[in-house]
Amino acid sequence: MKKRLIAIASALILFFGFIAFWLYGPIPFFRDLWVTSAMTTYSRHWLATMFYSQETIDRIMADNSLIEPGGQTDPALITIPASVSNEIELIHIRRPAFRATLLIVHNPAMVRLALPPGDRDDGVYQDGAKLRTIVDAENALAGINGSGFFDEDGRASGGTVLGLVMQNGVMLNDFAHPEAAHIIGICHDNILRLGYHTPQELTEANIRDAVEFYPYLIVNGVESEIRGNGGWGLAPRTAIGQRADGAFLLLVADGRQVTSIGASMRDLQEIMREHGAVNAANLDGGSSSIMMYRGHTVSIPSATTDGRFLPNAFVVVEPSP
Repeated sequence: MKKRLIAIASALILFFGFIAFWLYGPIPFFRDLWVTSAMTTYSRHWLATMFYSQETIDRIMADNSLIEPGGQTDPALITIPASVSNEIELIHIRRPAFRATLLIVHNPAMVRLALPPGDRDDGVYQDGAKLRTIVDAENALAGINGSGFFDEDGRASGGTVLGLVMQNGVMLNDFAHPEAAHIIGICHDNILRLGYHTPQELTEANIRDAVEFYPYLIVNGVESEIRGNGGWGLAPRTAIGQRADGAFLLLVADGRQVTSIGASMRDLQEIMREHGAVNAANLDGGSSSIMMYRGHTVSIPSATTDGRFLPNAFVVVEPSP
């Protein structure tokens, strides 16, 4: 019995010693990932604050950051062919820390923003909807999650959108900030639009669908500068991008799983660059990240098998005749 207790005590000492080494030891890599991953969630800040002072957290967040190129996307860099294929490519990606799924939608007219079915009031819902419900209501071929939403306890129903939502040229929800919004939009000419916009600029830019989220990964072919791990840690991620020929890139990286820890902003940026993105942006991630394709969930959500309730989604629909 005594030998067994000694063995258990030794194992505990080794375990907590290992944890202490990574959290407080001389190698900052794990510490930075731990803090940035926790602080960029809505409800898990305590994972960082229970181990580190606010001063330490602020320093780590400053050392790991992403600086966007600035400006707005130049539509002249996108040339959509007069005759475009309706092909959708499904690509599975495997990296050391995560797996991801990429959809290449060759016809950009097939991508649009969809809302949960049912009544709505200025973009605010009593409840959101699972991605499958949104995709089925739109009779869509595919879909990914879109906007962020208020989720202080990690159990929100996706009903209160975080920031601007625009559908078919109509603003359904106000900016998170009163003067301008960090826009991820699609114009009526099917070109992805990124940049800070005022309400008047949204109209002038002829934007049909848009959400408010960040950060931008690539703008006009220029990659955002990433310091350290980019300040967002590792987590499930969703992103949208567009190639020079107009094809949309829809990307979801799985995370918070033994076989797929999660992706960083640098990871998303690299995948988008490798597949020819001229413009690309991060969408809501974490437990919201999910992708469906032809009736199947092709990503592995971190929360439940069919994902969380969402305020909206970018979907891929059959082109109009």
